[in-house]
Amino acid sequence: MPYMMAGYPDRDSSLAVAEAYAESADLVELGVPFSDPLADGPTIHAAATAALKAGATLETALEICRAIADRVPVVLMVYSNMILAADGPIRQGDLDVSAHRRGDADREEGAARGIAVHELLEWSARNGWREPAAAEELLAPVRAWLGSDFFAERVREVPSRAEVPLLVEVADTVLRGSIDLLVEQPGSPPLIVDYKTDRLGDSSPAERAAHYAVQRDIYAFAVSDARGATEVEVAYVFLERPDEPVVALLDSAAIAAGRKRIEEAIERIAGEDAA
Repeated sequence: MPYMMAGYPDRDSSLAVAEAYAESADLVELGVPFSDPLADGPTIHAAATAALKAGATLETALEICRAIADRVPVVLMVYSNMILAADGPIRQGDLDVSAHRRGDADREEGAARGIAVHELLEWSARNGWREPAAAEELLAPVRAWLGSDFFAERVREVPSRAEVPLLVEVADTVLRGSIDLLVEQPGSPPLIVDYKTDRLGDSSPAERAAHYAVQRDIYAFAVSDARGATEVEVAYVFLERPDEPVVALLDSAAIAAGRKRIEEAIERIAGEDAA
């Protein structure tokens, strides 16, 4: 069962590799290049970076898939961010789902700030929720989170893990990603905390959270599947207003319905790229 990165080292070469695999492999794992592959090691990270620099996109992976799928089963290895933000080519810097419809400069600035804040929050979680050392602009959202009632009541004294890898298969597609914080209180449903650095403007946290419905479905299904949980809580914490978390408790029926929506999203994206 060989693995290959779509578009590495370039489109034509990866097509040739896929054709060779199709002659002998029982199944091919086809990686979709992504600019922040946190769940992968340095070899796959380097291959993804090279493929992106060579111009690889989601369509590149789907083209390779279509070229060999009639001869060998193909499993796409794709980060969930790609499903949530599939409105154009994959570019270096396309890390912040909330930023995709802004201008390029705003998107890159928002992505960089979001990554930095998430790294500070991860450090804090791994160090007893201490305040990290950083520029005041980046510390403000961290302090807001650490001072919020939701953090005090639901997170601070409860076992939790930061940046939990996410890996789940849906509709013959393997989705990868990471969960900002997984809180596991014995006797209670797992709680997924997702930090958001979106600028809310005139929107309420609840209004903005509605844009992340598919992401919530992916998170809930992945944790339910991994933990065998019949209920999962998902909390979106917008760091501009962390005392207004948007919390949803999903039961088994809601999780199953969410999986159906994920499948439909994957099928829609594949159909759009094939058109």
